[in-house]
Amino acid sequence: MTRTEIAVLLAIVAVGLLLRLTPWLRDPAIALRDDAAYHERLVLATVAAGHVPAVDALSEPPQGRRLAEHLPLGLYSAAATFHRVLAPIDRLPVHTHLILFIALAGALIAIPVHLATRALGAAAGPALLAAAIAVCMPAHLHRTFGHWVRYDAPGTLLIAMHVAFALRALRWDGRAEASSRVAGIVKAPRASEMRGLMIDAALSAAFLITAASVWRVTLLFPLLEAVFVLLAVCVSGAGRGLAVWFATVALTGTAAFAVMDPMRAQHFVISVAWVLVVGAASVAAISAAKPHAPAWMRLAWVGAAFAIALIVMTVLPAGPYDATAQVLRLKLARLLHLADAGSPLSHLMLDVIELYSLSPAALVIGPQQFFALGPWLVAAPFVLRGVGGRRGVAATLASAPGLLAFLCVVLAVLTMLFSRNKVLLAPWVAVVCGMIAARLFVAPPTPATPLATAVARRGKGKTRTREAQPTQPGNARFALSTAFAISIIATMGTGAYLAWSRSSHADPALEA
Repeated sequence: MTRTEIAVLLAIVAVGLLLRLTPWLRDPAIALRDDAAYHERLVLATVAAGHVPAVDALSEPPQGRRLAEHLPLGLYSAAATFHRVLAPIDRLPVHTHLILFIALAGALIAIPVHLATRALGAAAGPALLAAAIAVCMPAHLHRTFGHWVRYDAPGTLLIAMHVAFALRALRWDGRAEASSRVAGIVKAPRASEMRGLMIDAALSAAFLITAASVWRVTLLFPLLEAVFVLLAVCVSGAGRGLAVWFATVALTGTAAFAVMDPMRAQHFVISVAWVLVVGAASVAAISAAKPHAPAWMRLAWVGAAFAIALIVMTVLPAGPYDATAQVLRLKLARLLHLADAGSPLSHLMLDVIELYSLSPAALVIGPQQFFALGPWLVAAPFVLRGVGGRRGVAATLASAPGLLAFLCVVLAVLTMLFSRNKVLLAPWVAVVCGMIAARLFVAPPTPATPLATAVARRGKGKTRTREAQPTQPGNARFALSTAFAISIIATMGTGAYLAWSRSSHADPALEA
């Protein structure tokens, strides 16, 4: 990145930080309620003791609750470290530093969004625009204000970094396929390219592990990515980038989750979800899953991976997330208007605000969701036609654009089922908007014709060709560009208004 690009990106982060601090700056006495108050209490205890307390004596009395068996502890360690670094400088209390920590984690979402948009081939301008959209997106702002001391802001930041480096790793497959189409053979990667691929894969795995140490919801991503990998194997085969990236994620994650709480206490590495992750990584690594392998052979190996996961599901006893899985099945049944057979506990959980659903209309145009940019997400497949080049749908599916599209579709469904997932979808809506901006606002280069190329190679030949002039955008392109620009301004303005109007005070009678 150039210095100018870095400076603009830092300015976008600063704007995002200011937006997330606005409710607190307008009301310094803003309350940390409910979960936020609980997390503040544990951060205070961590600062006082020098480490996260093993037992929370105020939960599940009289014996207390062993935190490592139930909750990820990364938020408390990170916030306490943040305070220890700043306290000697500004002498401010933990309360202030905690609000600043959450707001900063929310504002830094601009960085993975910028990285992801660049990984998809966009220039610096559209990538910076995507970053600006992300920090102002109502769906992300709504759950990452400074006084919203929960897992959402740091968890979303870290898992977005994981996906951003995954997209960078998948770029290798696009380059390799393009070179083989030109040369007629598949070239082995150069040492520098392979080293870059390994670094991207390692960083993706590291950010996944760090995200899981902060927010358990992020463990959903490796499961979704395992399904994506198996789908890519079925359709087009696994390229080198896909295989190296996911093998690194599976190996590193297995080693880390085997010793890291609460995944260790809950035996996560032998759960159905992680068995499927390891199975998908194994399938993608074998030669029978490569693009040159017969389709029937690839399908057979994918079927074997799913069969093993089903066997494990029938053998293992009930896990700690079975109640959540039951609620998910119940919500899907209701969405499809099927019979909603479920336990009394699952029906009770549906009344929890955190588990509320969204209608498709509320998801797309809700003022606390994506507002005017939501329709552009729906229209993206039509606006971005051919974004994967001339490789065809099958090859595009197994590449970076395919992973982005897959995550957008699945996370949109999950957000309709559980509205809190909008904070996980928001960064990828911003990336899609950045790609749309690259298509609408950046004039495409004029392709060189074979005749012009041949004449250019002749050098001193007498025949000369007239340089093709870039075509002016037509009326349709101008109308789309104008509508998209208005949508960006309206959505970012809605985010700013949301920040200005937030409060965290309960009704006085309820406080009493």
